[in-house]
Amino acid sequence: MPTRRAVRNVMTTLSLAALSFGALSGCYTPQGPGYSGLAPETYISTSLSPKTVSLVDKRTDETVWSVDVPVGKQVVIIFREGQNEGAFMPDTLLWEVMDAGKKFGKLDNEIPSPPRSSRRVDMALRPAPELPANATMTQTSSN
Repeated sequence: MPTRRAVRNVMTTLSLAALSFGALSGCYTPQGPGYSGLAPETYISTSLSPKTVSLVDKRTDETVWSVDVPVGKQVVIIFREGQNEGAFMPDTLLWEVMDAGKKFGKLDNEIPSPPRSSRRVDMALRPAPELPANATMTQTSSN
């Protein structure tokens, strides 16, 4: 009969494996882990919550990258560490704007990024409500 410690070790191992699989699978879920780490972060814009996402270099307080996420779309970002070893911007930010709710997809855009200890991802709300780009207004008259 296994001891409690052995069972706890197996459960801990399985939990860590499940978390690792989730992080490696690249499933895009809203907001992500909440820090500028190595898991995908997803920001969805809606008419009542249109978002602008920015990458800030904390060493210089400079905005390195920014995107106004269109209403009905989401931006997915992920960082890859050490892609440009020895450079002022040693990491890489991969990103893509895609339809809201999309769980998987290739991130085709990339830019150099500050290292993890020197970067911050900011999310700001634009004035709402904001209509989708393809929306048309119709006016009704009352007599």
